[in-house]
Amino acid sequence: MSKTTASNKNQDYDTTAAAIAKRELRDEMWRVSTSLQTVSDLMIPNTDLNEVNREGLATLLNYLTERLNDLMTQTE
Repeated sequence: MSKTTASNKNQDYDTTAAAIAKRELRDEMWRVSTSLQTVSDLMIPNTDLNEVNREGLATLLNYLTERLNDLMTQTE
């Protein structure tokens, strides 16, 4: 049985443009789904709002800020 080393893993890591684009799409889908879940949690909150997922909220705010910046640069 062979051991997988960090250098072997890096060699197997797909760096083609298609693979990079797929990873970026998966990251984007994760951000959107996390943001939607956060909005859902805020729409129907628990009795204690301190239980709101702060990471999800930060993801939502960061995503919306990035999209706004993209739109603003497109209109300049």
